[in-house]
Amino acid sequence: MKFNHFQDIVHRICDDIPCPRCRGDFDELDIEVQGASEKNIEFFAECPHCGAEVCISAHIQTRVPIKQNGGFLQRKHKGIRISPDNIQRITNTLQNFRGKDVRELF
Repeated sequence: MKFNHFQDIVHRICDDIPCPRCRGDFDELDIEVQGASEKNIEFFAECPHCGAEVCISAHIQTRVPIKQNGGFLQRKHKGIRISPDNIQRITNTLQNFRGKDVRELF
């Protein structure tokens, strides 16, 4: 894994991923690397606000060109279509998820 990818992931965690328990922000000092390979990295973080222990996994994936097509996003090579309603449903599900059991998402 390139070091700049690693740095980008840590910054994204701090900027975009709140604590699942209290919604507080993580700081770089709250995040520890548990393991890494060429395309995967696992972190452990302890929330500085409520003390929740959080495991975070990241996967580096090659970008796929996406084009706008009548309100849908479509991958050119696979034809996967995602509507705005699908995105809203996924967003609502993830906002209600409290991190207890991943099986609740399915």
